[in-house]
Amino acid sequence: MAIDHSSSPGSNNIPLDIEPDFDAAEYCDRYNRLVAAADDLMVDAMLLTRHEDFAWACGYKSHGMPFEVLVIPNSARAASSPPFFTTRLLENSNAENLPWIKDLFPYSDAQDPIETFINALRQRNLADNVTLGIQLEFLSAKRYFALQQGLPSVKFVDCSRKVESYRVVRSPKEIEHFKNSAKLTEAGVSAGLAALQVGVTENEIAAAVFNQIAGTHDDSRWPAYPPFVALGPYAIRCHRTFEGHRCTGVTRFADGTEEPGQLLFLEVRV
Repeated sequence: MAIDHSSSPGSNNIPLDIEPDFDAAEYCDRYNRLVAAADDLMVDAMLLTRHEDFAWACGYKSHGMPFEVLVIPNSARAASSPPFFTTRLLENSNAENLPWIKDLFPYSDAQDPIETFINALRQRNLADNVTLGIQLEFLSAKRYFALQQGLPSVKFVDCSRKVESYRVVRSPKEIEHFKNSAKLTEAGVSAGLAALQVGVTENEIAAAVFNQIAGTHDDSRWPAYPPFVALGPYAIRCHRTFEGHRCTGVTRFADGTEEPGQLLFLEVRV
């Protein structure tokens, strides 16, 4: 069953002080594409476990990384089994009032998350003699084995990259966000380079980047990664970032010789 954004579960309940990144119509179009994906895979439902896909599908965002599953039934089941989300109780407030998710099945820290999730599947008649697509690439082996043990009659099909095939086709609003991110990234890099001088630390350069992208732009968001700032010999080490090393303006070699100038690795992602 396709969802119309005008009657989408939760679409009329979003508090005025919470602004989603995209409008309800775009999120509901994404939901309808996910239902079509479940049909294409010939599964009764898709179990999404990738956080990037949560954000794309319904706008869910959190720095927490507990066991979380977004369940998308196929078109034949959508009317009787609407989509639902399972997450840690502490994170549940982040899932409230999302555009098309009405039902939440949170678990407390004293509960077994797999048991809670299996019980939710049973309530939706998705726990016996069904086929479920699951993003195995983003689920631990331990939890997958627990699901297999708790759902012995269920056939699992890997759908790890199915949502990604939809995400690569960008909407006009997404392209607008990318352009804005590019401007913020450029501003961050420029601020970092401007802060570079003999005597400053990597931390001061990182602070200049953070201040530029977050402190002077109201439309910025928290970055996917911290800025990578590394000076001298640390600049050639992968994914090292600010640890207080100071810019000396000199490069020292293993044979004891020196040359003026110092290597800086600076990477900014917004």
